[in-house]
This record gives sequence, C-alpha cells and structure tokens, in this order.
Amino acid sequence: MPAVLAAATLLSAAAAPAAMTAPAAAQPAAPAVLAQDPLQVSIASLSPSVIPKSGVITIRGRVTNLSDETWTDLKVYPFVSATPMLSEGELAEAAESDPADVVGDRITTEGAYDEIPDLEPGESATYWIRLRRTVLGQWITGDPGVFWFGVHAMNGDDDFADGRARTFLPLVPPRTQKTVKTALVMPIRRPISYDADGRLTDIDGWRKNFAVSGRLRQIVDLAATRQDFPVTWLVDPAVLDAAQRLVDGNPERDLSANLPPPGEDPDEQPEETEEPSPSEGPDEGSDEESSKALLDAATAAESFLTKVTPLLQDGDVLALPYGDVDVSAAVDRGPELLAEAREQSTQAFTSREIDAQPAVAPVTGFLTDRGIIAQDQATRIMVSDEMLRSTDEDDEPPTTLLASGKRVVLSDSTAGSGGPGPESRSSALAMRQRILADAAMRVLNDSIQPLVVSLPAHWRPGPTWSSFAQGLNVPWLSLEPLSNAATTPPTTISASRLAYPDNQAARELRTPTFAAAKDLVAAGTTLDRVLPRNDLLTGEVTRQALTSIGYGARADTLSARLATERSTLWIADRLGQIVVEAPPSVTMSSERGEFSANLVNNLDQPVTVRVEASIPEFSPLEIEGPPSIELDAGAQRTVRLNVKSSKVGVHDVKLVVTDEEGTELGSFDEMPLRAGELGKWIWMVLAVGGALLFGAIAVRLVRRFQNYRRTA
Repeated sequence: MPAVLAAATLLSAAAAPAAMTAPAAAQPAAPAVLAQDPLQVSIASLSPSVIPKSGVITIRGRVTNLSDETWTDLKVYPFVSATPMLSEGELAEAAESDPADVVGDRITTEGAYDEIPDLEPGESATYWIRLRRTVLGQWITGDPGVFWFGVHAMNGDDDFADGRARTFLPLVPPRTQKTVKTALVMPIRRPISYDADGRLTDIDGWRKNFAVSGRLRQIVDLAATRQDFPVTWLVDPAVLDAAQRLVDGNPERDLSANLPPPGEDPDEQPEETEEPSPSEGPDEGSDEESSKALLDAATAAESFLTKVTPLLQDGDVLALPYGDVDVSAAVDRGPELLAEAREQSTQAFTSREIDAQPAVAPVTGFLTDRGIIAQDQATRIMVSDEMLRSTDEDDEPPTTLLASGKRVVLSDSTAGSGGPGPESRSSALAMRQRILADAAMRVLNDSIQPLVVSLPAHWRPGPTWSSFAQGLNVPWLSLEPLSNAATTPPTTISASRLAYPDNQAARELRTPTFAAAKDLVAAGTTLDRVLPRNDLLTGEVTRQALTSIGYGARADTLSARLATERSTLWIADRLGQIVVEAPPSVTMSSERGEFSANLVNNLDQPVTVRVEASIPEFSPLEIEGPPSIELDAGAQRTVRLNVKSSKVGVHDVKLVVTDEEGTELGSFDEMPLRAGELGKWIWMVLAVGGALLFGAIAVRLVRRFQNYRRTA
C-alpha cells in the first residue's frame, strides 16, 4: 500500500494477521479512517442470516478502489465480536456507533479469508468467503445474543483495515421454543406533483422508481420473492393512479364528453378511432426526446402495475388518505379535505378490487393528539414508538395503545432505522439483519410484545433485495400481517401523553397551502357543472388538489402551493372563455321591461350556464334571465332578460356568466340602465286628449242636430 494512504488510515495499531486457529491470537480490528477508507467494501449476501448450529457461513461482496493509487496483494478477512450484545438498547447504540470504533476481532485462520486481484483506481473486484461454524466458534463465546460481524479489506503486508463493512449476526439457541410475531410494513408512497394542465411532472423520476432497478419496483419484487411472505402494504392510491396515468400517455386534463348526448343509448359502444398509444412512439411534431422518456416511463409503470396489483389484491393492505395527506395539519386546517381524501382512497382501491383498511401512518411517525382523536374506529393508526414518552424502566414498552379510546400501533423506530455504517444503513441486507437482531433480542429476553417494523418511506432496498425474504425465514421469527401481529392487549393512556415535538409542528403545511387546494377543488367542481357531458372533472381535479397537501409537499411548500394555483388559473382561463356581451345601454319607458345580451361559448365543448345581473343588495332593480342556457361548442346565443325597477334614475348593471348554482365563471360586461316614469305621463296625456276629442265630437254632434231642427 502506498505510504501516504497507510499514514492516512493509521489511527491505532493492530497485531499482524497470522494463521491462527484459536482466539488467543485474535487481532482487534483497526479503527479505520480519517474521513473515508481508500477501499469501499460492501456485503452483498450473507447466508445463513443467523449463526447456525453447524455448517458454513458464506459472505459475498465487492471491494472498490476509491483512491488514486493501485492496490496490490489485497485480502478480505471476516471479523466478529467475541461477546454478544444482550439488549435492544445496546443494539441501538451499536447501530449509531462510529464506523471507526473497534467492534470485533479479525479472523485470520487459514482458508477463512479471500484474496482478490490488484485494483487500479476506480476498479472493483468481488470476494467470496466461506467461514466454517467450527472456526467461528473458536472466536466467540457462544453465548446467545447479537454479534458484530463483517469484513475488512487490507493490504497483505499491512496491519490496518483499509476498507470495511459490518452488520449484526444473531445467535439464538436452536432449541428455542419461543417465537416473536413480526409485522413488516412495506410502503408504496411518493411525492406527486402536476403541471397546470393536469399532467404529471418529473417523468424521469417516475421512470426510475418503476424501472426494475427502481425503488418502488424493488420493494414489490422483494415482497414477491416468496409466496409465503406475509407483509403488510401501506399504500397511497395516488401512486397507483400516477402509474396508470403514465400508461395512458400522461394526458392533460380532458374537457371532452364522457357521457353520451341526450337521447343516445349509454351502453352503445362508440366507433373506435385509431389513436396513438405510448407504445407507438412519439406523435408527429412532438419533442422526440421527451416522448421517448414518456414511453420508457409508461412501459415501466405498466410492468409495475402488473406486478403489484395481484400482490395487493391478495395481501394485507393499509389505505392511506389519497395523496398521503398531512393528517396533523389537515385536522386543523382542512378537515373537509381529509374526509375527501379518505373517500377518494376508498374509491381508488374498490375500483381495483383491492380490499384495504383505512389507515393513518405519517411519514414522520408523529401525529398530533387531535389527529388521533379525529379518526374513526375503523381506521388503523400507526405511529413511531418515539411518540411514547418515557415510562417506568421496569415496564416493557408496549406495541399497541388505547389512546383516548383509539387503538394505536407503535412501530419500532430503532429496528426501522437500519443497520450500522459505513455501508448504507437501509440496504436490504442491513435492514434484514437489523430486524433479525431486534427480533432475537425479544426472543432471548422473553418479551411478549410483537415487533412492528414500518420500513422507511423512501426505502430503497438496493441490489441485495433478492435474499431479503429468504433470510427472515428462521424458526423463532413468525412473520405475520399487521392485523394478526398487533393483537396484544393495548396499554390505555391519554392521547395527550404521546409526544409531538415542536419541530414536527413547525413542519406542518400551513393555511395558504390548504386554501390553494380548496380553491382548486372549487374551480374543478364549477367546471364540471358547466360541462353537462363530463362528470369526471370534479374527481380528477380533487385528486390532484389532495396530492398538493401531502407529506411530500413539506419539502417545498411554496412550490406545491404555486403549482396548485397555476392549475386553478388554468381552469379559470377555460371558464372565462364563456363570454357575455351586454348592450351599450338600455332605456326603460316604464317600471318593467326587457333587454337582450349576447352569450358566446368559445370552448370546444357544449356548456350549460346562466346569465345573471350582479347588482347591490338593496338595488331598486330586479333582473332575471333564463334558469339555464345550453350552448353548443363554439356557438353564441341572444339571451333576453326581464327588468323591474322601483326607482327612477340611471343604474350601473354588471352582467356575469355563472353555472346553474350561481357561481361566477369569470366573464362579465357592464352597461348603464335608465329607468323612468315617462309611461304613466303618456297615458295621462292620452287620457286627457281622448277626453277632449270625444268632448269636441259630442259638442259638434249636438250643434249639428240643433242646426238641423232649426233648418227644418
């Protein structure tokens, strides 16, 4: 090894490795690194996952040269701690310990290590170690518990580990009769955002998640590796809908009809038209690169849905509120949205023939006492055990609570936090060994509490996922659905005893974010009412609004709110294309009359609207139009409005377009209306004139008669 690198890694000494067969010659592991080991070591597989009674333990992995130097004469040695950890507290401290800590002895027995080729800068090589149980037994006490176990990579002439990987390895007596019920909760959740026109954003991110090497797909594949692998699914149905939207080509918000015209048979199938599907390649004139990205995302999403849907239909499923709504914030700032999220979630699972139980399980693991109390009895509540404030040290921490009358399941936050560094603490192997270690502690300590592990929301199993399920198949761990595992008698407490830290309250979504979501729901509902042949818009827009108040929006609340407001403006722009045109002015000759306005539909869909006059509350005017007006796409129509005025004068009138329930759509026009009493004066003049006329006629007739008699 180069002298510079040797000096960089020299923090403490360790005796030189030798071919020994007894623990008397054990060598303490070197404390490793200043900042980063020059060699990166990983453990890809460990079989069996516990210390067996006999046989061979096989370790496979990879060593990568991160330095600028060539490494020669490399060896990879296993190491193990001489004594086991005996409590969950020790295990938690070990998982958080510094990778530079000395935790075990290097096993230098001949044949118990592997040699790998020289490594140029950036190169990698695999190692394979077969460690006999008899050899391992010479380096450990053999007492039950959880041992440190791992590998060191080092130069053959060196005494110091230049790269390391470590994990936990339980030892449970083979004759142990006790088992611990264990529930694994697999998350299918992800932040979701939309463009103003209703299309999903971050297409490449979705492709990566749904691809075979992606996070969501790996979780599904991991659960499918064994038929008898009873996990519990924690699912945001918005993720399933997003996958389906990608399969459908990620269309923009559709205003076209989904209902047949009046008089047509709704069961009659329309003639099929040839439309390009995502698999047919990009449309003419579209951006070829973005179309290729969408095609790849659609292909990955379709494969994901094909794989996950049967697992959900046959499995134990917890249904999150649609969009993974921030429950703690919604209870106070948008309870009606939370209720709608629950309803949309139920509909989404029912449409896929998935039997799912309503659930609340915050990404953070924390829920306010109001959030707990607000749930109904049918909703399963799952939070982190970190919420349970300190109790008597002699009391065993419970797994189930009855908090203010609501049943609450506590997931084990330490088991869900993963294994020790320096490797990824959340890799499939690290998580598996940590779960086994915590379960072993409960078995060995005669715990009656089940182990509930809610895997991290952003958990990425990584390349070692394939052996995850098989490694959990040990006789003292009974893997069961959460509904079966969390059946111990609950501990009764007040919900106020559950801790909700100030930093969690500070991260809650605020009122403006909920106000923006409510505005979007209202706009979508109005547009749905205006389009008589489309009854899908309310649901579609509501579901989009719900994703804007999810836990994922906490990372960037401003962007989430602005995206929601842009969608509201998109809908407002469509509503504003139904235009009313008032006459320049109107003059009434009496207290009653009528006038005409012009209504224009610039949308390419038929609409049903009204024209109303926006006048002050105590105005002397009363203006009424037709109760509803139907306009075909691109059509216009003259609308007659009746007027009644109880006061002479000039009044400013504002005509607005509304839906049938009176919600204004945005278009308006103003005009002056002159109301007078000229009518009754005209009638008086006519009456007086008529009286004078008939009087004159009568006088003339009398005179003619008198003249006639005189002449006669």
